[in-house]
Amino acid sequence: MLGKIVAEGTMPESFPFHDPNVINLVKGVSIKEPVVYNQQGTPSIVCVDCGLKFNQIRCLVTRGAKVTVVPWDHPLRSNEYDGLFISNGPGDPTQCVATITNLRKLIEEENCKPAFGICLGHQLLSLAAGAKSFKMSCGNRSHNQPCTHHGTERCFITTQNHGFAVNAETLPADWSPLFTNANDHTNEGIVHQKKPFFSVQFHPEHMAGPRDLEDLFTVFLDAVRDWKAGERGAQRGGPEGAV
Repeated sequence: MLGKIVAEGTMPESFPFHDPNVINLVKGVSIKEPVVYNQQGTPSIVCVDCGLKFNQIRCLVTRGAKVTVVPWDHPLRSNEYDGLFISNGPGDPTQCVATITNLRKLIEEENCKPAFGICLGHQLLSLAAGAKSFKMSCGNRSHNQPCTHHGTERCFITTQNHGFAVNAETLPADWSPLFTNANDHTNEGIVHQKKPFFSVQFHPEHMAGPRDLEDLFTVFLDAVRDWKAGERGAQRGGPEGAV
């Protein structure tokens, strides 16, 4: 919803609306040059910065990983990392054409390396897979959003802050919903049935809210280490390993 505040006696029409819906907000908040954390760590994770939170870096580094944070439109080459992480960020995911294009190329590779997306990263991975997104009439923004995990039907309390969502009905045949919001039934995550890709709409790393699913970072890094060790199958149990 757009609005403006003007001083008394000022003509409102003198100040045009600033519409963030038509701007690539990610471009404005992403870093400009790559930055490396925990240089001697392993495995090596490339993190696409779409407006990430530092606690996402902490969740990877404290689990031993080397993290290279790159700009939102940075070329992604699978021979340069062990695993890929796509961060959260602001605005309409369809504005991030460069990121979606880069991710689509990786998805189409025959011998894919593990990838994990959060929030906007989830939406970008979904769009790269071929799904559609939409703007919600009311976004999900709180520390107490219940999400049901497909397969176990367990419900988790999650932290969320997003105004766009993925239409699960548009997912290609080789992708499946991973979580669903128990309130409005919107999609909260996806997983590939064969390749080591998964993502969640909520924030498992959020320090101010529930941390029930922070172990998804462990699941992701376990999948990466399995990959390095030679286990080339689907993600080890998928995210079910954390739930």
